[in-house]
Amino acid sequence: MRSIKVYCIFVYSLLMAALYAPVFAATNDPAITDAIVKIYTVTSHPDYLNPWNAGSPNSVSGSGCIIKGHKVLTNAHVISDGTFIQVRRYGQSKRYDAHVESVSHTADLALLKVDDPEFFTGSTSLELGDLPAIQQEVALYGFPMGGDTMSITKGVVCRVEHQTYTHSGLSLLAVQIDAPINAGNSGGPAIVDGRIAGVAMMAYNNKDANSIGYMVPTSIIKHFFDDIKDGRQDGFPSIGMNGQRMENPDLKRLYKVPPARDGLLVTKVVRGGSAEGVMREGDVVIALDDHPIAGDGTVEFRKDERTGCDLIMQQHQIGEKLKVDYIRDRKLQVCQITLTSRMADDYLVPFERYDVMPTYYVFGGLVFCPLTTDLLKGWGENWKKEAPQELLSLMSPNIRACPT
Repeated sequence: MRSIKVYCIFVYSLLMAALYAPVFAATNDPAITDAIVKIYTVTSHPDYLNPWNAGSPNSVSGSGCIIKGHKVLTNAHVISDGTFIQVRRYGQSKRYDAHVESVSHTADLALLKVDDPEFFTGSTSLELGDLPAIQQEVALYGFPMGGDTMSITKGVVCRVEHQTYTHSGLSLLAVQIDAPINAGNSGGPAIVDGRIAGVAMMAYNNKDANSIGYMVPTSIIKHFFDDIKDGRQDGFPSIGMNGQRMENPDLKRLYKVPPARDGLLVTKVVRGGSAEGVMREGDVVIALDDHPIAGDGTVEFRKDERTGCDLIMQQHQIGEKLKVDYIRDRKLQVCQITLTSRMADDYLVPFERYDVMPTYYVFGGLVFCPLTTDLLKGWGENWKKEAPQELLSLMSPNIRACPT
């Protein structure tokens, strides 16, 4: 009886090894590991309370990967406010000087250029894949804290929806994974079937949260690449309206929305925004680019998967047209809105700024400077409570296109 039990365990072990062998082999594939890069950055964030003084230097490290065209893809927050950047390939000891070729602080993405061609000798380059599916396995490559060599962790995709990016404070599509993301992992690629499924970005550091990490998905990365093809980074567009959910049936009856329809009530059109002169307060937006909007402000982007209707606008580039179906005075109407304004324009007080020095003006012994989040953070780690309330109150969004 004992020999039968041992035999069964042995057969089960062989089956499991055969099942998972392709996965483990893929994670250690030299075609992937030879493209993984560690990034060293010396940063200097300005002192906004004393804007004439440069901030103290600080050293940070992150991860990245080599992509087509001999460029290194990483997070913007790995190199933001950087004064000196170096890169080192996996398995090598020499560091090479690098510089930022293009950066999107909104999407927390950056491309680095290494001038010395020797850095790329014997390297490989990774290609972008598709948006991963729920429960799909991902392998995360990078150089997190706890050691100096490369780390490979595995997990699965938990959800795909809009999240607030810590670096920019703006809401974009993100992929949640349960693979550990620690300091130093930022910028490292998440690999599915040998291709990039996303870039590790942030994780919850909360006693109530376990293994909740996020990566920038390939759809956002591709938008960034398409944006910079003309040599200029414009960012993500905004429709320039404030919308209210219409989950309440009484609200739908008040604005004469047919029972079979849902949508968002336009409560404000921002001056100078994309929708100025086209949309009005009281209009009910029911679809964007033929994607129906639910009463909670979401759209279906894959079967049984929903996220904020911001997604439809964020798939466009600045200057492109967005089709809007809406109800006005009980009549269904359709218009085309040229997306001229950016997401960052939706806020009266700018979020954190990077790679720029603060501006100021001295007159009569007084120092005048623009109100920014950087300035408010001068009140310390507890700035949301310590900073003057009359200034904090101005941080409420001037408009939001489609609240979720």
